[in-house]
Amino acid sequence: METIDITLPKSWLALTDKMYKTVCKAFAAAQLSVLDIKIALMLRWSNMTICQSEENHHLIKIKTGKTVQLIELSDEEIYNMSYTMNWLEDLPPVSLRPAMICGRRARDKGLESMTFEQFIILDNTLQGYIATLDNKLLLQIGKILYPDNTLLGIFRRFRPKPWQMTAILFWISGAKKMFAKRYPTFFQPAAGKQKRIDADIIRRNVETMLRALTKGDITKDRQIRDAPLYAALAELEAIAIESEQLKAKSKN
Repeated sequence: METIDITLPKSWLALTDKMYKTVCKAFAAAQLSVLDIKIALMLRWSNMTICQSEENHHLIKIKTGKTVQLIELSDEEIYNMSYTMNWLEDLPPVSLRPAMICGRRARDKGLESMTFEQFIILDNTLQGYIATLDNKLLLQIGKILYPDNTLLGIFRRFRPKPWQMTAILFWISGAKKMFAKRYPTFFQPAAGKQKRIDADIIRRNVETMLRALTKGDITKDRQIRDAPLYAALAELEAIAIESEQLKAKSKN
């Protein structure tokens, strides 16, 4: 293969807002696989254009400023070059999200300003979306992440474009990954085969979390629901660690 001098982003954080939008548009195209997306973006960002294809070989035009270079690449060579884009297979960090969608400003990146109750609603909606892939639920997630607290908010329609819906999914998925890393014991996956998520399971999970935080004192229910998100999750993490330690002792 001929030597090609190209520069490509090496991580999500290297993307400009315009490039991030391009990535979201690519993922919003349901007919594309991740490999297709990696190759398409690699060609686009390196100013490479496929001029002609024959069997598994392609004539590629590379434009660098006023210089145009023609090279021939095989499918295998293009596939190997796409390895530089493997970071697209990971979720983007929560710091990446559109600052505004449909005239609504985004919440803070790490959702620090959320109350525990707001997070419960958000997480339950996400679990419902994962179980059903119903875009109406993803739209509800978008409304939570992009609240409209103005007086005209109830009259303002929230209709994100497909790429913005993808960005919403990226953001909440990245946030859940961040929480799982910060509170690993509480967010660890349940052992054994996962049951299908339904309304009853979600309700029981919420009740379990609230009982753990209130320690059975129902008069503290509202206080816990209004608690800062990170404080509530830190307490649930501590309770989960204590529970794991007790289980370990009981086995000895």
